[in-house]
Amino acid sequence: MKQRMPTVRVLLTIILFLAFALTLNVRVLCDRPTAEEILSRVQELFKGIEDYTVEVIANVDMPGLRAPEMRAKLYYKSPDRIHVESVGFSILPREGIAPDPGRFEDRYTAQLKGEEDLEGRSVYRLTLMPKEEFEREFETVLLVDKETFVVWKIEKLTKGDPFLTVDFKYELVDDQFLLPSESNVELVMARVPGREGNLRGPGRERIESLFAEEDETPPKNGYANVRFEGYRINIGLPDSLFEERGQAERSNHKKRF
Repeated sequence: MKQRMPTVRVLLTIILFLAFALTLNVRVLCDRPTAEEILSRVQELFKGIEDYTVEVIANVDMPGLRAPEMRAKLYYKSPDRIHVESVGFSILPREGIAPDPGRFEDRYTAQLKGEEDLEGRSVYRLTLMPKEEFEREFETVLLVDKETFVVWKIEKLTKGDPFLTVDFKYELVDDQFLLPSESNVELVMARVPGREGNLRGPGRERIESLFAEEDETPPKNGYANVRFEGYRINIGLPDSLFEERGQAERSNHKKRF
């Protein structure tokens, strides 16, 4: 019996260690928020914002459209209305100039795919699949900061590969709201769904013509740098400012990006 005691002690030690490790793993899993909770935390960043205006300065380099600098006035009103006073901005994806967390919850079903490192930041990786009533939307990936819950990166996918990537920088506005100060947009032109005629805005015909030139090399990617300056929050924007824009969006049944 005395010879068996060390073996029993070893077994007890192993069992206790495994029980502790299992408890620790369960605690970690319980502490991790769900995909829905993460999206809610993202949306909370906009809590208290009824509307805002901001000046948008964009430098665009895309096939069929090269503009060293474009300026516009962007108007936003909760929950998801925007109006841009300028020409030339309709080719830029909405995600690059006015990301709206409320649209993610309304239009997509979210799945948490894990955690990863993004340039030294710990982020959650969320995959958003369009709900049945929004089947014309694209599969989307969000990289969300684990501490602040800002969205550092958005990817739009087609056939599993990103055709649109938007990276963000942020600033603290009015000492309480984290809002984009800059975004960098990349369009992988060889994957853009404009091959099916879904592109809109200036340069559309030129971009689509590139897809039709079978003997040409693949088109270059498109890039845009967008800066945001002079936020003015909760100034009481009238609904009439957004009516024409809203009617145009409702009449458009093509995929958006």
